[in-house]
Amino acid sequence: MNKLLLSFFFLLNSSIAFSQTERLFSYTITPDKTGATCTFIDKGKAFSLHINGKVVKNAKMANPHTDANQHFINADDITIQLSIVPLPGSIPSSYNLNKLTFEQQKDILSGYIYYEMDYFKNELKVQYSDYKQMWVDNGIKPYLLWAFNQKPVNNAGNAVNGQIYGAMVCYNQVLVINIPLFKKAGDMDKAEKLINDIASTLRLYNK
Repeated sequence: MNKLLLSFFFLLNSSIAFSQTERLFSYTITPDKTGATCTFIDKGKAFSLHINGKVVKNAKMANPHTDANQHFINADDITIQLSIVPLPGSIPSSYNLNKLTFEQQKDILSGYIYYEMDYFKNELKVQYSDYKQMWVDNGIKPYLLWAFNQKPVNNAGNAVNGQIYGAMVCYNQVLVINIPLFKKAGDMDKAEKLINDIASTLRLYNK
């Protein structure tokens, strides 16, 4: 694992402003013959994602970040960040978090993206361009894809030139998949496909 890996990701510190609760789901990763299943569990509720690959495991960070809501995974030499962010207490009381409509999920995720991009711009001073977003409904869970180019984080040959994210609402959490983009032909398309493939494996469990 490259020691500069932590600079590849914009860790979701703006979740402090977005969320008003510190309760987080516990996290486990279970390898299998086709990759690994990442599971989040809390009091009778759970959700999981499957990541395909020959070797899928927790990434060993040179300087581990201490936030319990952020998890780094190596999938055949591709590093993926999974994060969960508790929903804010300001969610309308009419919203049933177990049966959110598509429009309600769009409303929640739009607020989340606003906080993230504001944090990138005004706190991290990220110089980004070509921002784009797209709503995806794969029949399992609607989610928001968003991506942007950025000024390279460092001058090394593996400098990050952008970020792509997928975010979805799972009970009282926003689940975020993040992959850094490098200056390689087709990098954006490959990362987008990977996020879509991972999102299509989402399963929710509620006792």
